[in-house]
Amino acid sequence: MSNIRSDPELAKQLSKHKIANAFDGLPLADAHQGIIGLTPQEMLHMMGCGMFKYLILGVKDIIGANGKNSRVKGLVNKHFVDVKEFLSRNAEKDICRMSNRVGMFNVTSLTNDEIRGNFVGLVTFMHTTYGRALLKPYFDAKSVDFEEMLETAALVLSWNGST
Repeated sequence: MSNIRSDPELAKQLSKHKIANAFDGLPLADAHQGIIGLTPQEMLHMMGCGMFKYLILGVKDIIGANGKNSRVKGLVNKHFVDVKEFLSRNAEKDICRMSNRVGMFNVTSLTNDEIRGNFVGLVTFMHTTYGRALLKPYFDAKSVDFEEMLETAALVLSWNGST
């Protein structure tokens, strides 16, 4: 398909015809997305199924890919239960729903709201003295600035209105 613009014969075989369009002279989007690339992404799927999920999985991979450092991942899962309970009990307003039924890092069977809530819990855990002491060495080993990650995570949450 990428050769269709340079090969008029191929375009004709695929019933693609050059037409005069009002949008031809405007730089709207890239060649792959075309005009559809102008529409904004749906926030539910972009954040819940996308960004929050991959931020959680990114922290998991920084600790160790696959089964590496499973003891540390287990400690995060263990303390996430406490973080979830404290946040649920002490929140002045309703906090987003969290789930600890499958652990912090297993986001495959969670709803979008639970993924977002678990990310709030992970960021809260990372701000604690214990969370910082436990996770910062793994960030340092991967040359990822822990403080910058915390600030970025907080900005993502504030942008989405999750706090």
